[in-house]
Amino acid sequence: MWQFMPATARSYGLVVDEYIDERYDWQKSTDAALDYLQSLYARFGNWTDAIAAYNRGENGLQRDYTRQNAEGYYDAWLNNETARYVFRLVATKYLMEDASSYFGPEVLGDMYVLPETKTISVT
Repeated sequence: MWQFMPATARSYGLVVDEYIDERYDWQKSTDAALDYLQSLYARFGNWTDAIAAYNRGENGLQRDYTRQNAEGYYDAWLNNETARYVFRLVATKYLMEDASSYFGPEVLGDMYVLPETKTISVT
């Protein structure tokens, strides 16, 4: 899910060898990804650059910024994959913060019918 490069995965405590690949362990890889994102935030100082660095690679992103004399994501000309990745993540966050304003039946009308559900308790 998190698409770690093997070396980065290992540097954040995941086992990646010929027998075990903990990048496929949802809990461990999510914990490692959160640690990595925190370190990227500490290095770059904002979440947009941290997300771009996650996708592009922190050293690659820094080289792009240095070569272009850019101060950050919004000043740089980045590869299409990274530019789209950041945009899509920010758009998803924006939509999820207020999903009912975009996807509720009052917005979509008859095009959207809520599925029938029930709540159960598990003890």
